[in-house]
Amino acid sequence: IGALREGLLRLDVARGVVRQWRNDPSDAGSLGADSVQRIAFDAEGGLWVATIGGGVSHRCADCTAFRHWRSRPGADDDLGGDLANTLW
Repeated sequence: IGALREGLLRLDVARGVVRQWRNDPSDAGSLGADSVQRIAFDAEGGLWVATIGGGVSHRCADCTAFRHWRSRPGADDDLGGDLANTLW
């Protein structure tokens, strides 16, 4: 579940547990921003998260940290802005 200003939440119904991922400015592997716009899974089970202000974050199925793609004006892989509304 993506939440506005609350990060990313995962509900494990069987165990009755909620896990939350949030942005921590002191942790480069944390979620890119706390406002989540879109969530998608890739064929390998990786999680892609489009955020407001933090670009796009990706967490592979076996990873514990997120990797980020953010606005980098002039770079070949620039997102064009950190307001990521869509994942394709």
